Amino acid sequence: MLEKQFGGVNKRPDGTFSITPRMPLGKLDVDGLETIVAVIRKFNLPGIRATTGQRVTIEGIPADSVDEIVDMLNGVGSRTPQSIIACRGHGDCKHGLQNTQTMAMQVEEVLCDSVQIPTHLKIGLSGCSRCCGNSYIQDIGLVGTPDGWTLVIGGKAGSSVRCGDDLLVDSPLELVLTTMERFLTFYKENKQEKERVAAFIDRLGIDHIKGELQI
Repeated sequence: MLEKQFGGVNKRPDGTFSITPRMPLGKLDVDGLETIVAVIRKFNLPGIRATTGQRVTIEGIPADSVDEIVDMLNGVGSRTPQSIIACRGHGDCKHGLQNTQTMAMQVEEVLCDSVQIPTHLKIGLSGCSRCCGNSYIQDIGLVGTPDGWTLVIGGKAGSSVRCGDDLLVDSPLELVLTTMERFLTFYKENKQEKERVAAFIDRLGIDHIKGELQI
């Protein structure tokens, strides 16, 4: 199936599939919306559902229609399978200390052009310590501060919650991006199969990782 290339196809308990196109910063243009509507109408699907990751999921897809629908959706926000969510940030929120929208696009550049990790990652960007982007319970988190950014790694939600570890605190944008790239490269080269970031850090230890990255 093409789902492995697309990165947003999931099999549901009832045997049908759902497809979640990538929507950078939760945005989708008119052409993307029209394509999704065309898919729903052509295959007589029930509709879409909004997700907590600032995306939409198309549900109720029969198994024999997955490949054709993925092909129709090609290019609809599908730049990377990673999940990046961001709060409104500075300029749109009175509490925002940093521009999360610009930072989110730069994080996408790291994921798409530099590291290209096949493992699913959840990244949360928050413009201030209120953490509306859930930065401390994502694989990678960024929190805006008055003096820059705090880079967080290894957060995890679910039945076994793990608060992420601070890798950098109050650091400038360029240092945060280069350190994130270095960590993700180290993670990609040393992780076990299907090992998420939280488990990776628990196995190696945050101090060991900081030592490897010379932080």
